[in-house]
Amino acid sequence: MNALKNMICLLVFVAFTSNIWATSTTNTTIESQPLAALQSPVDTGKYVVVFMINGNEYKGKVLKETAQTLTVETLDLGELELFKDLIKRVVEVDEENIARLYRNNYQAIDTRYFFGTNGFSVNKNAGYYQNTWVFFNQFNYGLTDNLSVGGGVVPLFLFGEFGGEITPFWGTVKYSIPMPYEKFHLSVGSLFGRIGTQEDSGFGLLFTQATFGTPDANINLGVGYGFAGGELASRPTVTLSGLWKMNNNMAFISENYLISSEFGDTAVITSAGLRFYLKKVSIDAALVRPLPTDGGFWALPWLGISVPLGKY
Repeated sequence: MNALKNMICLLVFVAFTSNIWATSTTNTTIESQPLAALQSPVDTGKYVVVFMINGNEYKGKVLKETAQTLTVETLDLGELELFKDLIKRVVEVDEENIARLYRNNYQAIDTRYFFGTNGFSVNKNAGYYQNTWVFFNQFNYGLTDNLSVGGGVVPLFLFGEFGGEITPFWGTVKYSIPMPYEKFHLSVGSLFGRIGTQEDSGFGLLFTQATFGTPDANINLGVGYGFAGGELASRPTVTLSGLWKMNNNMAFISENYLISSEFGDTAVITSAGLRFYLKKVSIDAALVRPLPTDGGFWALPWLGISVPLGKY
């Protein structure tokens, strides 16, 4: 039972709990009134953020302006013709920073590394869906700027009745504690799940994460205690992770675990790879390697895709 409990705690923690950009952007804001009323037109070729009266935002390059419309080539939706009477205001940005503004759509995704979370909060009404190797599915959504909830499933029920009996599913909650320091972020959370219809198959995790830095460059220290069969693990699992955005479209991520058993044994799991920010999704590609190993170098591939949800 102890061996099974340790294995469940390890898998749950690896899946969920590892989890210094200080650039200021100079923007030119066109007055906050309907664009049709502006005296000065927006120059063709300018990169802008268009704020609509209904709350929508569009980021891209101005292609054409008429007396009634503004045509913008957006980064995610292609060419859009926007009626000026529905535009609240327009913010001009330089070409370098438009990609940064677009990448901010992935704020929620960057609250995770490959497997687990960190101290950053998911914004209210924002979230993400994550899929890894087809079968591992989970989502997370911000109820407030500090509180987020989520859930996930490995859909083994697709393989028949027996698969349904052993399908793991779970729910999560995470609270990011407001801190007075701009580059220090702290969160606490928990996970509760069970294995299909199996009796006494409940499992879970209690964790805390401390993140130093910004969404563009940070290092994270996490501590978690797993539980299964009504018993809490006597030793914690510790994580050390980090993210560094090398440019507007790619980040380097490393996520590492120190796992201690109740018998005093320890194991280390390391991982390193890249996150690619595409127009509508992000893709994670990494190698995962346990230490120590015998028989030379080997590593397991990791491939995941994340889709931003909600409003940013």
